[in-house]
Amino acid sequence: GTFDPPHLAHCMTASYVLGLPEIEALWILPVAHHPLAKEPSDFEHRMAMCRLAFSIFGERVHVRDDEARSSGRTWDLLVALRDRYPHRSFRLVLGTDQRELLHRWFRFEDISEFAPPIWVGRAGYGDAHLEPIVLPDYSSTEAQKLLSTDVVPAWVSDEVASYAKDHRLYPLRGSGG
Repeated sequence: GTFDPPHLAHCMTASYVLGLPEIEALWILPVAHHPLAKEPSDFEHRMAMCRLAFSIFGERVHVRDDEARSSGRTWDLLVALRDRYPHRSFRLVLGTDQRELLHRWFRFEDISEFAPPIWVGRAGYGDAHLEPIVLPDYSSTEAQKLLSTDVVPAWVSDEVASYAKDHRLYPLRGSGG
């Protein structure tokens, strides 16, 4: 994910995934280059915010920078991880909002075979109600707008909000920075 900023729905997803019997650990891999979205905040800042947001999970959650060395395509990242960790098996956690975009993904069928998706329902998106968990429709974009006006959304932790403010990550649009 972009995690710009990470918020409560991301943590709820982590909690759900960690509760699945086949999951030993969860790797949080913020995208460095997102081929299907607008340019996010600086990668290092998003990494730092993820460390703050996911620290509540202790040793089972690892915020990793593997995406920084990747093309931005999920398939390329998975191939690199497979080469680096040949004895591990992987799953990919996706929100149901991604289903309508799968036709734009590079080699999604191969991705699904190598890292079978764990689908997480996202309220307001198609067939979200069919998934075992449906998350509230918290939006990082809306969080950015609110944080730019010094309003901390209830779904963003105080630590992440303070970090974003201290580093001026979401300046008021039109203010010149």
